[in-house]
Amino acid sequence: MKRKNDAMKQKLFEKTTTRFINKFKHTLKHMVKTITVMDDAYEALKSKKTKDESFSDTIRRMCSEKKIDLRQWLGALKGKDRGAAEINKEIMEERAKMSKDLDERIKKLQR
Repeated sequence: MKRKNDAMKQKLFEKTTTRFINKFKHTLKHMVKTITVMDDAYEALKSKKTKDESFSDTIRRMCSEKKIDLRQWLGALKGKDRGAAEINKEIMEERAKMSKDLDERIKKLQR
């Protein structure tokens, strides 16, 4: 009976030790770094994370140097109420207003 208990203890010890060593090897292979981010940065990253993705996977995906295929955006404004020409016109008008305002401020400072 004592031999049986000793054998069981030895087997349990070997199993536990093997698990620990394997876990330690995995940890060494994939070192973990802890970073501190502000709440808003965490929420922004979390919003980009998919359900089956780890935060590390999300960061890798977002930092990959893949080029964006601009063809996916072709026609994005098609069928919208405002056309590109109208949007461009509004942009130019705002630029003109800002430029005029800046010129007036410069003149005041030069007086």
